[in-house]
Amino acid sequence: MPKISVIVPIYNTEKYLPQCIDSILAQTFTDFELILINDGSTDNSGTICDEYASKDNRIIVIHEKNDGVSSARNKGIEIARGEWITFVDSDDYISDSYLSDFPKNDRNDMEICGIVSFNGQSFVSSQSEVNYIGENLVQYYEELFSYRANTSPCAKIIKREILQKNQIKFDKNIILTEDTVFILVLLNYVCRIHIIPNTNYYYNSPNNTIKKYNISLEQIKYNLEQSIDSARKLADKLPYNIDKIAEPIKYFQYSCFLNLLSNADKNGQIKLLTRYRKYKLFKYRPIMSRKESLYLLIQIYFPYLMVKN
Repeated sequence: MPKISVIVPIYNTEKYLPQCIDSILAQTFTDFELILINDGSTDNSGTICDEYASKDNRIIVIHEKNDGVSSARNKGIEIARGEWITFVDSDDYISDSYLSDFPKNDRNDMEICGIVSFNGQSFVSSQSEVNYIGENLVQYYEELFSYRANTSPCAKIIKREILQKNQIKFDKNIILTEDTVFILVLLNYVCRIHIIPNTNYYYNSPNNTIKKYNISLEQIKYNLEQSIDSARKLADKLPYNIDKIAEPIKYFQYSCFLNLLSNADKNGQIKLLTRYRKYKLFKYRPIMSRKESLYLLIQIYFPYLMVKN
């Protein structure tokens, strides 16, 4: 059995995919399997996967109907055989020491390295190696939920036993924040986290994720409910302040709502504000001044007065 299962969900990334796969195959640590999940790509991504698999027997290719990144990752977890699992997105790449730099210590439940985006922004949880154990995990939570650490499943290796034993999966009904919810759920079962200072993961950050995905208000509602519920369960574990966990989630989803409003015409804005009130999403608003909260209340209760032509 391989020591590590590397799972790569793929959808229409032919431009970046060769660099991604090449970076994985170039690892100095070689005891791994590479699971490529082609999520119904309509470009040449599937063909590229098959070509690489024909040259390296460590590669497993699964071709699926398009069902989203969460479904693809879940399929990878299902068939993985490694003691550890790590996720690499198909438009990203890793350094050749990515796998070897992780200690892969059986005492650890999850090990994390730094991540740097193509535009230069980096997330490094520590300048030196550190372990978070028991109540000290609060320190890591504070890093995570202040966004000084990354909330993605990438740049991490996770014990496969934890995922499979506790049936931890990605919620394929959540759009945009499925990564955060996955990590929130996972942290309920993690007792020891090991951080290494190396920035070995290179992330292809989009210029504006919110504008890239124009999700519906119903999706925002579901995202918020699932995210806050997961945050509350984690907060109750230690206990921990739910507001520190929930605030960045609320802010991001509220930004998605504002993006919806900005792209709608007058009638569309009125309908959105009416449904915002109906779904009682005001309680999920991020931290606002009293003036901002009052303005939002007036908007959702008197949309005809507030929305301009």
